[in-house]
Amino acid sequence: DSINYYKYLEKRSIKFESDNHLVLKKPIIAIYLSIPWDGTVYGSNGDFKSQKDLIDAILENSNLNLNFNFVFRSHPNEDSMPEKASNYIINKLSSLESSNVYVIEPKNTLTSYQLSKKSALNILYSGTLSLEIAYARKPIIICGRNLLYGASGLKFISKKNELKNILKRKKFSTFIPSKKSINEILKKISMVHYEDTLTQAYRDWE
Repeated sequence: DSINYYKYLEKRSIKFESDNHLVLKKPIIAIYLSIPWDGTVYGSNGDFKSQKDLIDAILENSNLNLNFNFVFRSHPNEDSMPEKASNYIINKLSSLESSNVYVIEPKNTLTSYQLSKKSALNILYSGTLSLEIAYARKPIIICGRNLLYGASGLKFISKKNELKNILKRKKFSTFIPSKKSINEILKKISMVHYEDTLTQAYRDWE
């Protein structure tokens, strides 16, 4: 019923200390959602026709690596959408009974930059956040076709089995973009459009 649902939602929502530090004892694998999250978008790639496919694959395999907490960061503007990824994830969790999956809801003040700084691995489907995380040389894998697609030195995933094997790992340092790949990325895109967002990202990473 609705009462039990919201109790479960509260249990699975991220808790914070006063300074916005995550209250989680295990290292984090962070997943960042963009909008629309549940339909086929320009990023369709192999087994991942939409972000929903990516969400399902991560939820189904989260119990294979109990050394990590899997933290989904909902898009800050998701509340404007008719269907919310956070609600979908919570409903899936109630049947999967995963103990290491959490959701950061749209209005939460913790930024994606702050979360990426604390995360052992960052997983994205699409969105400009992939540029910012790669630029900061944080461990990252990308599962959709986005503006960085094809750049050397970045890990792009199109198969669920490959993602499953990655999620079993204990370390993810091999997914840190090289300085050479960052230089290629900067040449590939127009930095005029992203200067402000990278500046804000560095404020939060410091």
